[in-house]
Amino acid sequence: MALMTAAKAGQTAGEITAAQLTSSKRDVAGIVMLVGLLVTIMSTLLILFVLIGRVVRDAIPVATGEGTAFLTNTIGSNPAATGIWPGLYGSFFIGVGVVVLTIPIGVGAAAGQSMTWERFR
Repeated sequence: MALMTAAKAGQTAGEITAAQLTSSKRDVAGIVMLVGLLVTIMSTLLILFVLIGRVVRDAIPVATGEGTAFLTNTIGSNPAATGIWPGLYGSFFIGVGVVVLTIPIGVGAAAGQSMTWERFR
C-alpha cells in the first residue's frame, strides 16, 4: 500500500480511486508498460505457435509411417523400433502413487489444524 500524504489522509479509498479514474491526467508510464507487456506476450505466443506448428509438421510423416507402434513398443536397443509405453505406464503410476499418498496426508493435516485451532479458542 502506498504511503498517505497529509492531504489524502482524510479521504477514503473509494474517494481516492474515484478521483484517479475521473482525472484528466494520463498515466504515460503505465500505458508504456502496458503496451510493452502486450508486445512481449504477443511475440512470445507467436514464437510458441510457430514452434508447435513446426513440430506438428515434422511429426505427421513419422506418425503416419509408424502408426501406434511409437506408443505401444517397449524400450529396446534399436532406436527405430522403440516406443514410449514404459514411460507412459510409469508416469501414470507415479501420479496414482502421489495422489494415494498426498490426499490422506492433506486431509489429516487439515483435520489436525482444525483441532489445534479449536483448542486455542
